[in-house]
Amino acid sequence: MVERLKDFSSLVAFKFDIGAVYSLPVSEKDTFQTAFKPEQKELVFDIDMNDYDDIRTCCKDKQVCQKCWRFLDIAMRLLDGALREDFGYEHLLWIFSGRRGVHCWVCDSTARLLPSDGRASVCEYLNLCTGTSQQMKKINLRGKVQPYSVDRAFTLAYRQFYSLLVEQDFFSSSSSPPSSSSIESQSIPHYRAVLNYLPDNSHEGNSDSSHQHSYSNRGRYSNISRGEGKGGGAHFSSTVSSSCRDHMCKWIEKRKREGGFSSLEFFNEICMLSGSILPKAFAERSDCEGFRAGEEETKNFPSYLKEIVLAYSYPRLDINV
Repeated sequence: MVERLKDFSSLVAFKFDIGAVYSLPVSEKDTFQTAFKPEQKELVFDIDMNDYDDIRTCCKDKQVCQKCWRFLDIAMRLLDGALREDFGYEHLLWIFSGRRGVHCWVCDSTARLLPSDGRASVCEYLNLCTGTSQQMKKINLRGKVQPYSVDRAFTLAYRQFYSLLVEQDFFSSSSSPPSSSSIESQSIPHYRAVLNYLPDNSHEGNSDSSHQHSYSNRGRYSNISRGEGKGGGAHFSSTVSSSCRDHMCKWIEKRKREGGFSSLEFFNEICMLSGSILPKAFAERSDCEGFRAGEEETKNFPSYLKEIVLAYSYPRLDINV
């Protein structure tokens, strides 16, 4: 191995391709085709900015800018935490793909020995964006028991969601439909698409416990909610909780007549309806109180709010199984 490393260091290589550990030397592949098979291979995740074209507003296709790296930063934090805490992996290598994304190489022996179905199971566990291109909702948590991993992911993502709202401005009244829309029903601005996540009267009887608990806390953040964006803090009536979608539809039309709205104003209005702490305040608390700040608190956020945040921040995963 030492000699091999010396040989590598003497070369000026364009790139190195690292493959699996095979049962026989690669030179004998054609001679022993049946016996030649991979025995060990790193578990590799690929996060490509192309897969964010349905939500990012700064770039598309092969383009990558500084704002795009906010998505990659969130993705690396979420995936790194899940692989370490939920699977016990320790040897993770993060690498820039060289073009428009990052790769995570899980090098633990238990990961290298995983069969294909085991690798697929890991990816399935980590993948929250299960909605297809034919569905308006990419993430669906409502009515389900949410494991700790979902709350952890939401907490990490929400810490940076204020920056995403400012940088990407997804939900502003002037935003355009996603450039990658594959069906006509998705060729609508993001602020319209978000309405599909909000509860309406028809779902009043199906709200989950965190949804109900959140409305019981609506007064808790009323002071911090007021004054950050227009139209906030004064809508806490008993009927609003059961018709959040209807309220936001009316709010959108009213604000468009008044000249429009920003993403921050739009999302703050949704937060204030549910009595949830605003993203800017949550980010500032996290900066002051550390990594675990707000972890318990976010468990009581309504499911639809978690769905929105994760749909616009959670990594789009591809796994080489």
